[in-house]
Amino acid sequence: MIVRISLGMLVYVFISLFFGRTFDLLMLGLSAFFILLPLADWIPYLIIRRRYKLVSHYLWYYPLMYVPLGVVALWIISKNEYYVALFVANSLANFIHATFRTPAGLQWLAPFSWISISMFENKLKIFSKKERDKYLSDVYKKYKERSLKQDLGEMRSVSQEFSDRRHPRGTKTIVLLIISILVNIVFWFMS
Repeated sequence: MIVRISLGMLVYVFISLFFGRTFDLLMLGLSAFFILLPLADWIPYLIIRRRYKLVSHYLWYYPLMYVPLGVVALWIISKNEYYVALFVANSLANFIHATFRTPAGLQWLAPFSWISISMFENKLKIFSKKERDKYLSDVYKKYKERSLKQDLGEMRSVSQEFSDRRHPRGTKTIVLLIISILVNIVFWFMS
């Protein structure tokens, strides 16, 4: 989450500079909201995961569908190119980040193709739908085994879902956060 928020802060500055805007704390918050919005599929996932034995929260996490639908909805609501550009740039930053952080990859071309593309550990991997489904099935079996060993029932708790998926806060993450804060401070002084 820290990486995504840091990326959202950087996206905010670059899009604002491109549109000739000055620093606005509300727009910085909107940028953070836009970069986290694709992850809102966690909410229904947490509600239905046990019933359908889900191990992946990707309910609408499909870039080729999410971005155009978001653009249309945002344009209808705001009719503002700046908001649309902020939405698109943040959404793409989120999806690109996920491509590097998700072993099973992202289905970038859905609904036209259900292949998954992953750059996990900086290695390009392309999964067919069948391979991805098998991978996720194996992950589910491992989650189930671990949960049963820990006497947690068949599925992990909500807190375990979050803690297991949390990204490490290593040096690169902290450096990115510091850089994004400094860039925003410089942008604020320039305004």
